[in-house]
Amino acid sequence: MCTGYLEQLLVLSLETLFLFLQKGIDFSMTALFVLIVVNQIMQSDRYYPFLIGGSSALFWLIAVGPKYFLLPSLACTVILLMLIFLKEI
Repeated sequence: MCTGYLEQLLVLSLETLFLFLQKGIDFSMTALFVLIVVNQIMQSDRYYPFLIGGSSALFWLIAVGPKYFLLPSLACTVILLMLIFLKEI
């Protein structure tokens, strides 16, 4: 009987600890993503892949909304980049 209360106390304390630790993860992962993208843009000699990806994501975000935009955006970006890079070869 006492162990049930201790287990519940342990679970609740761990749950609150993990919820507290996760609050800063969203911001830090977004900052890391922005840092990686900016670093890749600065090192790249071609900027149109970034422009194609960004404009495709923005277009599909407006067209279908935030819930369903990822798959069409990635498909559109991949198809356009394949067409451009196949012409260069």
